[in-house]
Amino acid sequence: MTAGSAPGQEDDQSGRQGAPRGGGTASTLRRGIAVLEALTRRTVDLSRGLGSTEVAKIVGCDKSQASRTLWALVELGLVERAPEGRGFRPTWALYGLGVRAADIQLVRLSSPVLSRLSAKLECAAFLTVRDGTRVLAIWGEGLDAKKFAEAGTRWTVYASAAGQALLVDYSKAELASLLHDVTLERFTAHTPQTLDDVWRRIGECRRLGYAVSDREWDDHLTAVAVPVRGSFGDVIAAIAVAGSSEQLGPKVQLAAALCEQACDYLSGQIRRASGHQPARPDEPHLPRWLSRLP
Repeated sequence: MTAGSAPGQEDDQSGRQGAPRGGGTASTLRRGIAVLEALTRRTVDLSRGLGSTEVAKIVGCDKSQASRTLWALVELGLVERAPEGRGFRPTWALYGLGVRAADIQLVRLSSPVLSRLSAKLECAAFLTVRDGTRVLAIWGEGLDAKKFAEAGTRWTVYASAAGQALLVDYSKAELASLLHDVTLERFTAHTPQTLDDVWRRIGECRRLGYAVSDREWDDHLTAVAVPVRGSFGDVIAAIAVAGSSEQLGPKVQLAAALCEQACDYLSGQIRRASGHQPARPDEPHLPRWLSRLP
C-alpha cells in the first residue's frame, strides 16, 4: 500500500497475470474459497472493497498470493474492482452459482417474504440485482418460479420491471453510459426501442415507486418490481413478481402495494441487521399478510 493511501486502495497490478500458484490444486482452491469468504464477510464498504494487503492478512498468505488469487477470481467473474479506491469486492454472480451461506442476509431475509408474496398473489416472486447491463435473479419462490426464471437466470435490464426498478436512481447520463454498447433488441411490440423509451419507464417508476413491465419481454408476461434500499439508502436489489398477463395484469395495483410493503420491511430488517442505522420512528409495522413469516 502506498504512503497516504487508505485501506483497500493499493494498486494491485503485479499479480494480475496468471492464476494463483503454489501448493498444488487443493491449496489453490482453499485459498480461493478463503479469499471469497473474506470478501463476503469482511467487506464493510462495498464501494471501496478490500485491497490485497487486507485480504492477505485475513487469509494468512502473502500479498502476492492474495493478489494473484483476486485477479483469477476477477477473470472468473466472481470478484470485481470496487468503483471507489482500488480494492476488490464480490460480484452477484456468486449467487448465480448457488452460493447461499447463512450469513448472506439479503437472501436469508427475503426468502420467506418472497414465499408469502407468491402465495398471496398466486404468481412467481424473485429477488433480483443488477449484473452489469443485465438483471440477475438470485432467488425465486412460487410454483411458477421455474417457469419464468431460476436463480442465476439473467435477462435484459432495459425490458424488465426489475431492471427499471434497479435503475430508478440513475440520471439520464448514467443510463446512457450504461447502455452505450447495448443493442436494444426487440422482443415484442412493447419492448423499449430507444434510450428515451427506457428513460420514460424509469421516470414512471420513480414517480409511482414501482415499475411495471407489460409484455415487454414476452407477449404473455406481466411483471411488477419495487427497489430494495440498503443501510445507506442506495438501491441494492429489487423484488419482482411475474405471471401471465391474464392472471397478474388485473392485479398490478395490488401487486405493487404488497411489493412496496415487502421492500419496506426488508429495508428495515437490513438496517437493523447491519447496525449502520437505527430503525426509523415511522418504520412500518410488519404487514398482516407477512405476519406468519417463520
